[in-house]
Amino acid sequence: MRYAFVTGMGRSGTVFVTNLLKQCGQVTVRHEFIGNREYWVLSWYLPHDVYAEPYLIRAKNSIESTFDEGFFIDVNGYLQHSVPLLRKVFGASQVFHLVRDPRRVVRSLYSRRSDRSVDLIPKNRPEVEKWLDGDKFQHICWNWASTTRELLSEDTKLILFEKVISDYDYLVQNLLEPLDLPLERQLWTRLIKKKLNKTRSKFYRYLYCKVKGKEYISTSIPEYNRWPTAYKEIFEELCGDVMRQCGYE
Repeated sequence: MRYAFVTGMGRSGTVFVTNLLKQCGQVTVRHEFIGNREYWVLSWYLPHDVYAEPYLIRAKNSIESTFDEGFFIDVNGYLQHSVPLLRKVFGASQVFHLVRDPRRVVRSLYSRRSDRSVDLIPKNRPEVEKWLDGDKFQHICWNWASTTRELLSEDTKLILFEKVISDYDYLVQNLLEPLDLPLERQLWTRLIKKKLNKTRSKFYRYLYCKVKGKEYISTSIPEYNRWPTAYKEIFEELCGDVMRQCGYE
């Protein structure tokens, strides 16, 4: 079995990329097949050899007993802290880091993060002190910067979501050719016209949460150009350098 993985922060286009790769044929593509929120949290806090490695070994065995021999791709934000193990356990030589403009990601996450949920916090005293004094906006900014910085350091292949949906040649050169997968330009054009996993209206999200038994998050923030100065300063302090390292201005 040949493996490849696409990971990154949530709200960065993983659903769209999953659906896009599914159109290529000759490959099994899944969205968040391995792991769950518990795995995402514990793989951050526990040593890899204690939890994540045995977990991934079992996941590999499950995949190979479920799917035919061939090519398997998991597009999966839960694996964002497991890149070394993806290479060790699965022999995956191709791990892609999907990034979307963090100003959009932070805004999208803000309308979804519950104050009741367990999230990832820093692991050293000075940063924890800042975290405890911060608010939801600061926490989300820290999470984006921390995760993105880590993935940039892991020798992953950086993929910009905005270019995936606007530049067919970029998609071919940076994702499809490395994976040795075909996708016709005409099909790509049709796919990008579909707005998958978009930020829905408050009423839609309220009904969705009711049906799914999830907590509805009513708070939101506007688009970046309408952020208060304080938010822009916090964002610049926490995310600015990493954002520019990814190629955003």
